[in-house]
Amino acid sequence: MLKQYPTAPKTVLALLHEQTGKTISPSTLTRLAKAANLRWKRARKSLKRHRDEAAFAQAKKRLAGLKKHQAGQLDLVYFDEVGFSLDPCMPYAWQPTGETIELPVTKGKRLNVLGFFTLNNDLTPFCVETTITTEIVVGCFEVFSQTTTKKTVVIIDKAPSIPVKPCSKKCPLGRRKA
Repeated sequence: MLKQYPTAPKTVLALLHEQTGKTISPSTLTRLAKAANLRWKRARKSLKRHRDEAAFAQAKKRLAGLKKHQAGQLDLVYFDEVGFSLDPCMPYAWQPTGETIELPVTKGKRLNVLGFFTLNNDLTPFCVETTITTEIVVGCFEVFSQTTTKKTVVIIDKAPSIPVKPCSKKCPLGRRKA
């Protein structure tokens, strides 16, 4: 039952009582879970199931090549977005040792921070309280482009929260590929 309801130990206790007529304590459930090689840890949200594995492998190879040729010739910068919600969700669940349960990402009201991050740990952040639009992303690129002094390659992930394709033609840093 823990595999069916890994984030809800109280539900498991109730179902055990309902199905068997026996009641066990939460500590007994914990001992049984540990005996089954499960551990109570934080589950993570993931977009991995939406990823094209062939394209991902190709992008990793291209990124390794860029890192190799980067030394002094160009700046390699990562652009990404993170959201901070007023309703934080850090679900914990019983999980097999060495595995992590991945939960689907949910949307809600939040503060979005877009940023350019260099390999030297320099961050250029932009805070937005609205939905991220093409205009906001382009504006961030325009401001950031004024701070660059040499050829810069910006790596953008393909998360659905960043409108990548509509930005391609408007990007002030020149040609880029998503």
